[in-house]
Amino acid sequence: MNAPGWLLCLKGEAVIDLPDGDFVRLRAGEGYQLASMWDVLPTRDGTTLLLMG
Repeated sequence: MNAPGWLLCLKGEAVIDLPDGDFVRLRAGEGYQLASMWDVLPTRDGTTLLLMG
């Protein structure tokens, strides 16, 4: 995806795949500001994310 903004993890856990082999793990209650290409991989059932742009 290429949508900038804040990605918030409301429930569960997810790994955000970033360019150049970087990644960020988000757990419930955590957020990360996205500014470049990214993809998301939920790592728990029922993971709920909110993208605010």
